[in-house]
Amino acid sequence: MTVYVALLRAIGPGSHAKMRPSALRDKAEEAGLSEPVNYLATGNLIFGSDKSVAALKTEITALVESFGLTSSEVFVVSKAQIKKLIEADPLPTASKDRPQRLGVCFFHKALDWPAAILKPDGPETVAAADATLVIDYGAGTAPSKLNVEKLTGARMTQRNWNTVLGIWKRMEQR
Repeated sequence: MTVYVALLRAIGPGSHAKMRPSALRDKAEEAGLSEPVNYLATGNLIFGSDKSVAALKTEITALVESFGLTSSEVFVVSKAQIKKLIEADPLPTASKDRPQRLGVCFFHKALDWPAAILKPDGPETVAAADATLVIDYGAGTAPSKLNVEKLTGARMTQRNWNTVLGIWKRMEQR
């Protein structure tokens, strides 16, 4: 059985009134996902399954939509992919000194990363690692003008390095 994390896009405090973390976890368990647990918020669900990534995306999307939330998108990442990212640590100074300002953008698949994203005009430093981009925002995300989806032409969801490390610690135990 493979351990995965489902990273839900467009889930936040407003959606918690419709879908509590425990409610999503319970529905995931009813659907046959093995030992589902939320990490930090509803938007990070760790679980085990023998199903394909495509089947899991479809199934978890249906679970989220059953709460009346139709704007979310599901990104499914395996334990092996998270481990590889953590071990690669593509921006090690930032991951050590300012992990809360280090964004990890998860995409559905690896892209042919455009130069405009890898060498942005602003103060950010960007590194590609398979189907993720790791962005050192330095001063923080608020002043950043880097539009990742526009530059890549692909949808993504983002977590900070601290959250990815926390997800890894939970996955590592399984």
